[in-house]
Amino acid sequence: GALLLLLMLSTITVTIYLNQQNAKDALIINIAGKQRMLTQKISKNIFYIYYSSNKDFYELNDATNAFITGLSILKHGDEEKKIQSAPTKIIQKQILEVDLLWNKFYEDIQNFKIVTTSTEANKDEKLKDITLSIYKDNTILLENVDKLVTMYTNHSESKTEYMKIFQYISGTILLLLFMYSLVRLKEIESHAEKFMR
Repeated sequence: GALLLLLMLSTITVTIYLNQQNAKDALIINIAGKQRMLTQKISKNIFYIYYSSNKDFYELNDATNAFITGLSILKHGDEEKKIQSAPTKIIQKQILEVDLLWNKFYEDIQNFKIVTTSTEANKDEKLKDITLSIYKDNTILLENVDKLVTMYTNHSESKTEYMKIFQYISGTILLLLFMYSLVRLKEIESHAEKFMR
């Protein structure tokens, strides 16, 4: 009985804990997925500003700041949301790769804004070069962010798989213990009947 109770309590505790972890994993995957979308939004805004000669950077700045915030959460975690930093070394390495690519991309964004608002004579040539650099780097950054999302998804799925295996094993042991308890109960009942007779 004590073993049965202990196993039931441990199964319930582990299941609740892993469900909370899955909820946090979903939040992290969502943040990483947003990073993917933000790279495209930033590039779209730059191309729009470049081809329309519009100098409104509000949407571009908003997307850039959102990317920086998301990347910081992935790198360092977030105590308020109870998100920890990278759960594995391979994910941590990929975040560093994304961070390096982002630094170059961010530098191009800043240069693009400076040159767009300047009155230099060779402004058009510089803007063309920066825009081409952003076009090339965007694809590489996007691929690496996509790889990061896949890594987080695989990590979450493997944890879910462990949870399922644990629940199956616990369920099997609980069933065996229950059957054992019934057998022992029948033995006690037969002994009691003999005693009564």
